[in-house]
Amino acid sequence: MYSSSSVFLCFCWNIEHTFVVQTQLFNRLCKDQYITVVNGSLPGPTIYANEGDTIIVHLINDSPYICLFIGME
Repeated sequence: MYSSSSVFLCFCWNIEHTFVVQTQLFNRLCKDQYITVVNGSLPGPTIYANEGDTIIVHLINDSPYICLFIGME
């Protein structure tokens, strides 16, 4: 028989990413434009995590703009 108390196991992971922010020249509608990209793509990469995981992000800013990284706590 099972008791009334339950045991929950939590598997939490450290998830680590490095994001490189750059500006790249794109040609859209016959016009050259500099667009800010993350790891060479727009939109940038998606972070997949579960509740309880620790996310570590290394941000390398190679663009001429100030990067503001807003995370969740």
